[in-house]
Formats: sequence, structure tokens, C-alpha cells
Amino acid sequence: MREGMQIWLEFLSDCNGSCPITDKLWYDVETLKLFTDSAGSADLGCGCYLSGKWTFFQWPPHWANSKVTRNITFLEMVPVLLAILLWCTDIRNRVLLHIDNSALVSVINNQISKSKRVMHLIRQFVLVCMRENIIFKAVHLSSKENFIADCISRKQWNKLPADVPLNQVPKVIPVAFRRMISEMKLSA
Repeated sequence: MREGMQIWLEFLSDCNGSCPITDKLWYDVETLKLFTDSAGSADLGCGCYLSGKWTFFQWPPHWANSKVTRNITFLEMVPVLLAILLWCTDIRNRVLLHIDNSALVSVINNQISKSKRVMHLIRQFVLVCMRENIIFKAVHLSSKENFIADCISRKQWNKLPADVPLNQVPKVIPVAFRRMISEMKLSA
């Protein structure tokens, strides 16, 4: 509860008091072309894609011999947070997140998890969404429909269809995000 209150204090210290009225329309995968995915292998990572923009985040090397890569809900939350951080100005409003992990869909919609590690990411996600006036809801997407982010997270560039626009240069991952992920307690 203390960590939740800290997020609110952080938000309120930066809040300018304005809250624009959002559209009633939910922007979904068809409108935004926003996809995220994680690979459970310690030598891979996660991928994010938004209408031609993309990035790949390599799992920290010290995760290789830990249990962290077995928590797929946590791993799937990492690129969701990363995508919101990278492209919050592009996706302001109501966002319908299509996620291929049903457990994470529930966690995002209810904003609660038994995992301290997952809750840390959820709190950061909610903070960014509050700051950027993003209202979100998650729904399940089949893995088959998530092939773009799936290919990125597994570094399978040759499996991407030719008609998928992909910028030549990946989006740079913020140093603060890298630090936050790398410094997370592995025992949480």
C-alpha cells in the first residue's frame, strides 16, 4: 500500500491540474498497430512495435541463472511498460491493449498481482498513463495475431512479412528504463 501511495504522491507533485476530455473511441491494434511480446529465453528479450517504429530490449545478463525468466507475466509486462514510455505522446487517449498472455490481461485490467516484481511495473505503467492522460484496457490477442512483436522479441527478422513496415533504426530505450529493469530484485 505504501508503494501505491508513493506513486500517487509522485503523480500529484507533477500534476498541472488539467485533464482534457478524451474521445469515446477506444484505439485498438487495428488503429494504432501497437504490438508487444516477450521471449522467455534468457538470451533473448522483448519487442515493441508501433506503426513501423520498433525496439528490442535484451534481458539483462544476470537474469540468465535466475527464476525471473520463468515468470512470463512479468516478462510480458516489461514491453507493455516500455511501449507506453516510448510512445505515450503517440497513443494518448483511450488505448485497447491486445496482449497474448491472458494472465497479464487480468493483471492490467485489475491493476493487481501477487508478484511484487509485476506490481512494480504495474505501478510505473499506471503512473505514466495518469501523467499522459491515457485510459487503458487490456484484451486477449492470440499469439498468432501478435507475429510482428513475436518476431522482434526473438530477433527473427527474416520471418517478418515484406509488407510489414519497419523503420531501419530501432527506438532508443531510455536509460532510466534500462536501470529500473536491471536493478530489480530477482527474489521479488
